[in-house]
Amino acid sequence: MADTITNKIIQYMNEKKNRGFLPWELIGEVPANTSSGVYSAINHMRAHGKLIQKFDGKYYLIEVKK
Repeated sequence: MADTITNKIIQYMNEKKNRGFLPWELIGEVPANTSSGVYSAINHMRAHGKLIQKFDGKYYLIEVKK
């Protein structure tokens, strides 16, 4: 299962890289009890070079390298 998620994330980020994203690293899964908490975290993380993206119903934190 983890390999499937990793492949999905790699595919997603490779597509994003074509839109100007820099090299990136998967930090790990984000535990999410409420979607509203996740969305406030998403906006906060974007300001700090991190990206939270949902794959197969779970959220993952991706750090964009500068």
